[in-house]
Amino acid sequence: MLRTRHARLALQEAHARVLEAGNVAVAGGGASGGAGRAKRALASRRLRRLSLLSAELRHFVGAVESHVGGEVHGHAMHALNARLRARDDSYSSSSGGDGSNSSSSSGNPGAVRPRDLYELRDAFVAHASDAHAACLLSPRDASLLRAVDRTLQLALDFRAAMRRSTPETLLTDAPLYAAAQGVHARFTVAAREACARLRDAARDVGGALGGVDPRRAAALLRQLDYNGYYLSSAEVA
Repeated sequence: MLRTRHARLALQEAHARVLEAGNVAVAGGGASGGAGRAKRALASRRLRRLSLLSAELRHFVGAVESHVGGEVHGHAMHALNARLRARDDSYSSSSGGDGSNSSSSSGNPGAVRPRDLYELRDAFVAHASDAHAACLLSPRDASLLRAVDRTLQLALDFRAAMRRSTPETLLTDAPLYAAAQGVHARFTVAAREACARLRDAARDVGGALGGVDPRRAAALLRQLDYNGYYLSSAEVA
């Protein structure tokens, strides 16, 4: 979760630098003649490509961060609360509509879980296991986690590239633009791999393949590839 947040902040900085370079290009667009028009056209094309890369990276990282955060702080936390607050049958049957226990006067108020330190330990172990699985940290999820980690690293690489040039020269720096194109190519490969792995896991209802839970896999795939772009491009490739 910290890695995804770090990548998201890095992409915010990189995107801001791209926008600043675009503003500089627009402000300095008064050059006349064929050379001036060619320079503006080149800057415009590069601005569109860099903006596209920024948007794709931010969408991917944001989807992973949102999904993992929702699983850990939502689903896993809800399950923990249920384990800590669940009441036994005798309590439920003897409770009034307002949640009070009608048998409390007899000295049997009903047990509130966990009833002892062992159940308390089991509740938190189960919560840690849920969070561990949600963060793709299980050994069986290693292939998917590698694809996600490559994308997070590419977000940092993109920021590093954007930092190598000033806003005035960012859109005319050929080596920088080539480096950004390389980042885009590697990102596309990593995104396709991650989505293909999620598709296979989502179809693996019986769990024969191991790895990501089918429910989690389907949910994350819907966020990452909501329009089928990466999977369809992978099939064409």
